[in-house]
Amino acid sequence: MHHLIAQPSKLARLLPTVTLLLLLLCVPADAGRTLTLGIGESRDFGMQALHSGRPDVARAIARGLLQRDRNDLQALFMLSAAQTALGRGALAVKTGKRALSLAQTGADRFTAARLIAAGKAKSRKYIQSELWLRRALQYAPSPYHEKIAKRDFRLVKRTNPLRLNFIFGVAPTSNVNNGASTDLAWLFGLPFLLSSDAQALSGTEYNAGVKATYRLSQSVKHATDLGVMLYGKGYSLSRSAKRKAPNARAKNYAFFAAEIFGSHQRLYNDGRSMLSFSATLGQNWYGGDPLNRYLRLGVRQRQAMSPKVKREFGLEVEHQSPVGRGGNDITTLSLQGNLDIALQDKGKLILGLEGRRAISDSRSAEFDSVALKLDYWLGQPVWGTDVSFGLSAERRDYPFSVYNANGRQDTRLSAGVSFVFSKAQLFGFSPSIDLRVTRNKSNIGLYDTELFTTRLGLRSTF
Repeated sequence: MHHLIAQPSKLARLLPTVTLLLLLLCVPADAGRTLTLGIGESRDFGMQALHSGRPDVARAIARGLLQRDRNDLQALFMLSAAQTALGRGALAVKTGKRALSLAQTGADRFTAARLIAAGKAKSRKYIQSELWLRRALQYAPSPYHEKIAKRDFRLVKRTNPLRLNFIFGVAPTSNVNNGASTDLAWLFGLPFLLSSDAQALSGTEYNAGVKATYRLSQSVKHATDLGVMLYGKGYSLSRSAKRKAPNARAKNYAFFAAEIFGSHQRLYNDGRSMLSFSATLGQNWYGGDPLNRYLRLGVRQRQAMSPKVKREFGLEVEHQSPVGRGGNDITTLSLQGNLDIALQDKGKLILGLEGRRAISDSRSAEFDSVALKLDYWLGQPVWGTDVSFGLSAERRDYPFSVYNANGRQDTRLSAGVSFVFSKAQLFGFSPSIDLRVTRNKSNIGLYDTELFTTRLGLRSTF
């Protein structure tokens, strides 16, 4: 990490000379002599020693400089980098923090934070290293320095066996309870007036979650992971919803899920293809009560057809059982295919097709479905904002329904746009807005639903 050190200032070159005893490592063994260098020359020599793979020499020079001036910022930078290179991560962090306390400019704070991150990484405290690199990003004096911090972050993240992903969002929504879009439903050819809490109720969704993944083993061609995921959604009802359905309670629509999962990925075909296997065991709750327990098994194959085009196929089986209530098990089979295309303007286009079949002892729970999706990321920011679009369409056929002798047929359409305000970032996180409209049209009016959601959140920019 010797390249982290900033160049010495012109003022330092004007300071008095310092005598350094460079024994054994920096002069021939038989020389036994004293070498006198100026302050600037000493710093340059220390830099050269770091670049030449001699951190022991750089450490000796830095200590000599600090004997002259214990607040020599450049010497502290040099010492911290040398300590990291020598495997003394804890000392490097201590030295880096002292340098940070003395730093007066954004560039110097940036260098100090990176040196602290390097020491943390050397001590295998990777999460702390990532946090310090986010802090370094905040100090970055230019886009060039931002790129350096992001590059270092990606390097530490690849090295870190533990990965943490956090989810947080607030979303005003027109349909908290997945209620019908109308107050009248035709069943068996007759009109029925729906209760107020069976109709769409507006409100606000609050969601939060954490996903922790630990890499058990890794080589050039394979990797094995184990992890856990916790995710929850809570709601508050709007004033209009409370007037419409005074007996409705927001807590009755809360959702929570907990999962443990494992995966194994293997590269072949000279790294152009990847085969992955996954298994997930989970349970969810609705309204505070246990809902379902499920086991999901999957296999996916991803292949690079060209430098800009990748294709992916997946097969998934999920078995779901109700918990603490009546009901029937459901087994769902799904087959997916995606085409990932990198565009000329650095944008990206993903086309997807999925088919599903649900099998159950309950005839009304069985269905077949086909879904299409299109996701598009603009290659260039629009007024400093990263923009992406998404479209999807699904046709679902239930052969049997208690409300219609011809079964139930649903068509679900969804469109969304996402904005990430990457220029307004704090520690590598930027605010985001997701707008999405979803409509489900069914031959049974009870299942006609409309949903408009505005989701506010934070996203990592690297």
